[in-house]
Amino acid sequence: MWYRIFQFLIYLYKGQTNSKLHSPFVFQFYQQVLHAFSEHKEVRKYINNSNSPQNILSMHIENTICSYFINSKIPPIADSIILKSIEYFQCENIVLIGSALNKQLLYINNKNKYKNLILFYNNESNAEVMRYFLDQNSICATIYEGDYENSIKEMNKSIPRIDMVYFGETELELLSLKYIKKLLENIHDSSIFIFENIHKNKENMEFFEYVKTLPEVTISIDLYYLGILFFTKKIKQQQSFILKF
Repeated sequence: MWYRIFQFLIYLYKGQTNSKLHSPFVFQFYQQVLHAFSEHKEVRKYINNSNSPQNILSMHIENTICSYFINSKIPPIADSIILKSIEYFQCENIVLIGSALNKQLLYINNKNKYKNLILFYNNESNAEVMRYFLDQNSICATIYEGDYENSIKEMNKSIPRIDMVYFGETELELLSLKYIKKLLENIHDSSIFIFENIHKNKENMEFFEYVKTLPEVTISIDLYYLGILFFTKKIKQQQSFILKF
């Protein structure tokens, strides 16, 4: 817990807001995704099955202090950012590795039934639980289970273009650079990688810091709860940002 608190204080000190951004790409991302408060309210209202609108700022503070530092649970606004990114970048082929975004999957399916959802699990029991959830909620998705390397190779043959990859926090410790490189084979200029809970521990942070130095990565963003990588070729030199929102 103390590691996360220390990292959060560093984040608060180093984090930028939109007023200090000089990258047009990141500025647009900040405005259209991070500060899309009305859309965040809609997402959280759906996910929480609540009829009353929520205050994003108070929800952000409450979950930051109470839930994240005690349980390492990312706050609800982070879920909203993931889902808003799917809409903003018009992601079609969405890969979820080891994630448990059950209600978020419902939202994606409800808003855009044409999305191609691909789920990876190295644990057979987890895959079976997710199959049951998908079946009960009439969500169409492809599930790969077992060794990630073989599963990614198999997926690459059928999915030539990956728009988004979301890495669940529980899988960061199991991932290796060779899996990331295999996924990079099928990215394009508008692809986006999202890493969950990068500041949960030192190992998660070091892994994200290393991946963001790969030559394919042009922009990296640290949102504290999430780490985001972009691959747009318009950016000729790697840029790294810590953003407060």
